[in-house]
Amino acid sequence: WPLLAILVASALFWLLVWHGEILRSMIEMWMHSETFAHGFLIVPISGWLIWRQRHDIQMLAPRANFWMLLPLAIVGFVWLLGNLASVVVVQQYCLKFMLMLLVATEHFRDLRRQK
Repeated sequence: WPLLAILVASALFWLLVWHGEILRSMIEMWMHSETFAHGFLIVPISGWLIWRQRHDIQMLAPRANFWMLLPLAIVGFVWLLGNLASVVVVQQYCLKFMLMLLVATEHFRDLRRQK
């Protein structure tokens, strides 16, 4: 758990740092648009859902899932195309997908089923 969690957390951190401008544009959109204001609820709700399942999550054994690097690279390339074309919405969607794919690079094995 500790090593893989640190690697994924650091990758998430650096992804957000490198794409800080896109993240700021998303937050500004959430702040100024009633349609997208629900974006502020995503992180607290996700945290609550994870906290609620924390005992089940502790019974999982994480392993690296290198196959997820291929879709991550494809989404990164689409982000690059969106950046070159200055299409912010493409960059925003790609950032969301890259965050999800980074988390999916961990494959979990249920330790309870191995008994």
